[in-house]
Amino acid sequence: MGHIQKVIGINVKNARTQAGYTQQVLAEKADISIPFLAQIENGSRGPSLEVVEKLAAALQMKPYQLLLEGKAEPLADRRNIITSYSKDLRKELDKVIKQIEKKHLSD
Repeated sequence: MGHIQKVIGINVKNARTQAGYTQQVLAEKADISIPFLAQIENGSRGPSLEVVEKLAAALQMKPYQLLLEGKAEPLADRRNIITSYSKDLRKELDKVIKQIEKKHLSD
C-alpha cells in the first residue's frame, strides 16, 4: 500500500463519517461500488483521478483536499466557520457603530 493511497483512504473515511454518510450512501453519491469504497478507505486500493473527483464532489470537497495529510475539511464546514465569524464580526461592528453614533450624534 502506497503512502498516498493510505492518505486518501484516511481522508475519505474521515470526511464520510464527518458528513454522516454510510459507505453505501457515499458509494451511491460517487457512483462507485461499496466494496471499492471500502478498499479505498482501508488503503488497499488506490482510486483513479476520476474517482478522486467523484468522491470529492460527493463529499463537497475539492479533489486536492483528499491528498492532504492531516485533517481533510469539507467545504461545508469551512463555510459554516466563515459564516459564524462573519456574524460575530457584524455584531461587533454594529456595537462600534452605535458607540460612535452615540458619542458624535447625541449632542
